Amino acid sequence: MKKIFRSFDLAVILAAILVAGATIGFGQDPCADTAGQDALSGKIRELFPKIKTDLPSLKAIVESGKQYTEKYGACTSDAIKEFNTYLSTNLPNWEKSAKALDLAATQKPYIDKFNNGLKAKNWDDVYSAGKDLIEKWPDQFRTVELVLGTIGYDETAKTPRNTKYNDDTLRYAKASLADLQSGKTFDSLGVAPYDYKTKNDAIAWMNYYIGYILAVDKKDKKEAINYFYTATQIQSGPAKEPFGYEVMALNYIDEVNRLTDVVKAKRALLSETDPEDVQKQKVDDVKAAVAQVNGAAERALDALARAYSFAPSDEKNKAYKDKIYKSIQDVYTLRFGKQEGLQAWIAAAPSKPLPNPSTPIAPVFDAEPAPAAAGTTTSGAATTPAAAKPAGTTTTSKPDAAIPAKPAAKPAAAAAKPQTGMKTVAKKKKGA
Repeated sequence: MKKIFRSFDLAVILAAILVAGATIGFGQDPCADTAGQDALSGKIRELFPKIKTDLPSLKAIVESGKQYTEKYGACTSDAIKEFNTYLSTNLPNWEKSAKALDLAATQKPYIDKFNNGLKAKNWDDVYSAGKDLIEKWPDQFRTVELVLGTIGYDETAKTPRNTKYNDDTLRYAKASLADLQSGKTFDSLGVAPYDYKTKNDAIAWMNYYIGYILAVDKKDKKEAINYFYTATQIQSGPAKEPFGYEVMALNYIDEVNRLTDVVKAKRALLSETDPEDVQKQKVDDVKAAVAQVNGAAERALDALARAYSFAPSDEKNKAYKDKIYKSIQDVYTLRFGKQEGLQAWIAAAPSKPLPNPSTPIAPVFDAEPAPAAAGTTTSGAATTPAAAKPAGTTTTSKPDAAIPAKPAAKPAAAAAKPQTGMKTVAKKKKGA
């Protein structure tokens, strides 16, 4: 019995294998499956008119096209070959479009929030959506950095000031500077009304805004003046904004006052009872200290003269301009002991190279006075300058107190960009 059952089982197994083999070997040829071909090609033709506006239809035509090429790609009939050629040309474009539309649908809520916040001046929404756009798609939305690097300046220039966004403004202004200067591509240079005409224009204003916030809000003139200086070296609006030059002058006036105390201390050490060589060394020390005061005073004058020259001459800014002029008079008198030549100094300053505030202040030695009359002492020949306290600039911890009546204006939006807001679908890149 065992042999009979074993033989029966083997026969069943062999029969199953033979049936399977017959099915595999003699199944329907896909190239002869005209019904299947017609169904898939018909579906593709039906979907085609909808794919430009409907993402589900676009995804469906991609899937149907892939099925067709997988099933019938090896078929040699002219009709199938022609349709496969059509699909091989168009499928990559459909896939690319599907990905782009899918991405646009994902980005749309962030873009809408950003645009609506911009129109309503809801800066919380602008910064929230802008941060998401930059973090999720940095290469596509690099232009948003420029917007987020601008808003804090406008808010700080208001009365009363709103400094809520300044930390973020500094962060994104510096980030946009790094990207601009490294040659990264910007789809556009900002978003209206916070857009810029040229790459250099954007670089100049970002430097100016950073300097402004550092000086006015953060009370850090020493760091601010380096950004102001960089802004002035570009042929753009900030090069003629008086406030940056005034902050530079305030910083130099701080240095004049510090150095004046040094002169006083050295002057106090002079003594007629000292040996002649000691007296000479002490006098030379005082002269060197006075020369440093002179150098700092001339830098302050240079910056003040530019601030005065670039300040508007209208009635609204008259008080500001008068205050700058009084400061120039005081520093000029401190430096030269007279008022003669003041107007010539003011006129000449803007045409000279602006000293870089990051470089050491060079001492300026005056010509030696005529020899003293017989019987007089020379031990006190080096004079002590008075501390520099020009009107309107004594409170150096508050450079904003001397802000012009009309703060520095943002650059006008480019004529070719009248619209406001981000595009929901990325435009063809213009470059920077």
